[in-house]
Amino acid sequence: MRSTARQLGLAGVVLVWLGAPARNAVADGGQLKEQGQPLLAGRLLEAVQLSSRASLEEVERWAHRHGLELQNGRFVVVAEFDRSALDVKPMLMGYGAEVIKSRGQHARIAVPLDQLGRLAAEAGWVRSLREPLRPLELVTSEGVSLTNADGYHANGWTGAGIRVAVIDAGFGSLAEAIAHGELPTDVHVDDFTGTDIGGTTHGTMVAEVVHDMAPESELYLMKIGDDLDLAEAVDSCIARGVRVINHSMCWPNAGPLDGTGPICSIVDAAFAHGIVWVNAAGNHALRHYRAQFMDSDANGWHNFAEGGGIDEFNSLGVVNVGASVGVYLSWNDWWLSDQDYDLFLYYYDTGSGTWVPYDSSTTRQTGSQWPVENLSVVMDRSVEVAVRVRKTNASGSHELTLFTNYYTLEYRHQASSVLVPGDAASALTVGAVPASQWNSGPQAYYSSQGPTYDGRIKPDLMGPTSVSVYTGGGLFSGTSAAAPHVAGSAALLLSRYPGWGPVEVIARLEESVSHDFGEPGKDSVFGAGTVHNDELVPVQLLGLQAVQVGACARVHWETQSETENLGFEVYRAEDGHADRVKLTAELISGAGTTSERHTYTYDDAQVQIGRRYFYWVADVDFRGRRTMHGPVELTVSALPGGYALEQNSPNPFNPTTRITFSLPEEGHVTVKIYDVLGRSVKTLVAEHLRAGVHTVAWDGTDYLGTALPGGIYLCTMQVNSFSASRRMVLVR
Repeated sequence: MRSTARQLGLAGVVLVWLGAPARNAVADGGQLKEQGQPLLAGRLLEAVQLSSRASLEEVERWAHRHGLELQNGRFVVVAEFDRSALDVKPMLMGYGAEVIKSRGQHARIAVPLDQLGRLAAEAGWVRSLREPLRPLELVTSEGVSLTNADGYHANGWTGAGIRVAVIDAGFGSLAEAIAHGELPTDVHVDDFTGTDIGGTTHGTMVAEVVHDMAPESELYLMKIGDDLDLAEAVDSCIARGVRVINHSMCWPNAGPLDGTGPICSIVDAAFAHGIVWVNAAGNHALRHYRAQFMDSDANGWHNFAEGGGIDEFNSLGVVNVGASVGVYLSWNDWWLSDQDYDLFLYYYDTGSGTWVPYDSSTTRQTGSQWPVENLSVVMDRSVEVAVRVRKTNASGSHELTLFTNYYTLEYRHQASSVLVPGDAASALTVGAVPASQWNSGPQAYYSSQGPTYDGRIKPDLMGPTSVSVYTGGGLFSGTSAAAPHVAGSAALLLSRYPGWGPVEVIARLEESVSHDFGEPGKDSVFGAGTVHNDELVPVQLLGLQAVQVGACARVHWETQSETENLGFEVYRAEDGHADRVKLTAELISGAGTTSERHTYTYDDAQVQIGRRYFYWVADVDFRGRRTMHGPVELTVSALPGGYALEQNSPNPFNPTTRITFSLPEEGHVTVKIYDVLGRSVKTLVAEHLRAGVHTVAWDGTDYLGTALPGGIYLCTMQVNSFSASRRMVLVR
């Protein structure tokens, strides 16, 4: 920050506010705030008043500079209604409004400039009107070898059969990437914005990395522009059996950074449907500020200075003409807030040596608005800019959070700089390590760090960044580049273990890291460590089954080979979708490394008759990594009250009949067939059996498999001290 600005302090600001402001938006914002309607907030409120006194051309120019969307002279907004959006379409027509996209009680609508204020004031069935939530690209291969994906490829695990979606803001130069062989010709393309698939090349670069990592996966490229598009894209992923989603984007001011909110809910829904959601952590370690509101001189403005002194300006540095500046303020009064803070952007006038107001966001929080202020403006000059925060109408002092889109803040905090939806508990959140520093660290200087605002560790993993891509003709950087390396790794794992879900995939990826540069274990800078695709197969399983043995459930499995296998754990759930519970207090010892077959059993005595159980077996290797096998299912039946040999069915029979017998306890059972002369013609059972009800079939043949003539035959059963017989009639 310039020393002259600090010396001027409040005097410089008073001088500015008493004179003519540099931009009408600041002065107008103050007036609009007092005259505002509860349903309209921020830029929409300014737009209503501006459209009443300015030409369409002037409004369009203003909207473009501030990031508002206009379509044919109509503002595009997101509305919430008190009923289904489909039910209000006829009423919206009375305001000249058109529904572009609807979802439940929400819709993206286009409203004529002169009707937006009227709609907000008159339509009692409208609950809220807001700007659409917009995602932010996270931008500031060699990753295949760095992550050992080529080791997976060599073993035939290439992502085949796995559908991976890249949900992004655009796929510019897609045709060129396909023509050059960087992407397959059979990619699926979906545009949920209603424009076209092009625009930014960001999504194309992400897709290139995913394809390099998992070359035989099936790619779905989905373009979105706002939160309704995102929800629709995820619904499409669920319907089409997508297993992995890569989202190298963040959503500023879309939640309190504790894993809640509309965007995080979309992530959680995908996870609940078996999708691994991989999200870039963000490039905001130097673009994030978090502190309690402090007004050291009682003038209503926040003091950014730490450790003494007063500085009410947080500089973003010099910004060039034509650059887009985004600043996002929130405070801890989610979700509907009546605590009012405002956000202002200034530029430094070198001629006068003062800070001059340039833009503002002054939403009036009255109890029906989110606790956020958003500034988005295209600069019309090259100057140093800074932000200020004013407490306008709030009791107490709230915790403030500031983010910028692409600019380093003078006062900043690296901790807790992961953005939505990287804060979602269901997201696999990825930070970045430069490819050139993959084996030594540290993380990329910009890589967002945890913990989340509710104290959970994020990011979860680190991926390589600054890697070569065809699109753009250079290096692809940012956590945007790191995330698709992890998404591709997830696809490789799923092609190797098709029965796995998100829990197993995330656990294996976190257990298979190559470098843990931070504190031992998972931490809020490096997560679990750098992603690594370990092609080691600890256990090759021949079979896994669960059977009832008396009043117990017996889990039985056989291995064909074991490599560095420490042992096994057994898990159980009483529903196919319930949380698994580990049954084994200690490991069942494995065979280490062997190519010989081994069999293992575990008896679960804590079962109830009539209940259905699901069992899994996890092998644990020497590094502590688990591979889950299963589930297998067993319904526990009531034990017979006594021994019994039932009459065969059907009887008479041709050519096959079934014989059922009951054992109240285990024992060695013999079931034989005799002819009318008393000669033994066939032994059907001669083995030790568990208690329960058993059935065996006889096809009317003898020991040699020769068909016997029709007639009367005797079936006998012997077990323990019990014996019984039944007459059977074979018809030829």
